[in-house]
Amino acid sequence: MVDIIKKRSDMRVKSEKDYINHVKKSGYRSYHMIVYYDVETLKGKKEIQVEIQIRTLAMNFWATIEHSLQYKYKQNIPEHIRERLSSAAEAVIILDREMSVVRDEIMDAQNSFTIKANIVADILTNIQNLYKVANKQEVIKIQDDFFRIYQKGDQDELEKFSEDLDRVAQRYRAQSLR
Repeated sequence: MVDIIKKRSDMRVKSEKDYINHVKKSGYRSYHMIVYYDVETLKGKKEIQVEIQIRTLAMNFWATIEHSLQYKYKQNIPEHIRERLSSAAEAVIILDREMSVVRDEIMDAQNSFTIKANIVADILTNIQNLYKVANKQEVIKIQDDFFRIYQKGDQDELEKFSEDLDRVAQRYRAQSLR
């Protein structure tokens, strides 16, 4: 995200503060950037200064609570609450890391599902096309083999079956060109 902002022609980075790698004493974590941003107004282009704060939802929740407590206690948060805030800040980091791992696992599963769905679609298209040119008994056997492999759920075996089926389909295409 930070690199994207730096590459934009309508923004210029004035300063950056990395409170993620350099956590504040309070436990606050965020990444701040002050940028100059070009906007079009009725009087023409104008450069304005904006602050961008980048943080996770958990970091934002913590910062919102801490900010409210600062005002409630007029900058003098009792020590026992300060300690609990500090513990919560550490828990936020653990939660963010865990949620990142979970997200990666979900993305891997979705990618795997998409790959498997594409393999199955290719196989079914090949089987459908073979019904037009091949011996019906042979196609029924291929279909039964596919169903058996599909039920196992082994993606590698499905890929191998798809490659073998591609070769069978190519042979029939070659025969039809003669």
